Amino acid sequence: MNNVQEFKDWLVIDHQEQFNQFGHFPFQMFFEDDKGKGNFAALLLGKSEECYKVFHKAMRDGAQRAYMSVDFPPMEGHIDTDFIAVFSFDGKKMDLVAIPYNGETGERLPEISYQDSDVLKQILRHFSQVCLEEAGVIKKEE
Repeated sequence: MNNVQEFKDWLVIDHQEQFNQFGHFPFQMFFEDDKGKGNFAALLLGKSEECYKVFHKAMRDGAQRAYMSVDFPPMEGHIDTDFIAVFSFDGKKMDLVAIPYNGETGERLPEISYQDSDVLKQILRHFSQVCLEEAGVIKKEE
């Protein structure tokens, strides 16, 4: 996996029988460790916060690059379809894009950058808060 575009191209949106619609599960993660070894993980976790903690651990442990996908439901008035949030870290900078998709057909819709979306900015802030809590920089909210 050479870059975040390859990761996004690799993501699968498939038919979820139990919900009778398309979706993205389990969530996916790729990271290149401090020795340059690539690692893939399927994140069978119920909450986005748990995924954020796994991503944070990879960064804390010296990941050179890390990519993670987390599925979200529609956010009324912001992103009107289900979407995959793709977090990426290149050793220096975090980024976040959304890949909206049609839940009935699985068709991918045009990507949305966090710079163009208030809801994605909120998701990125929440991600940052969870990571700062995990690092002990700020106290966990009760």
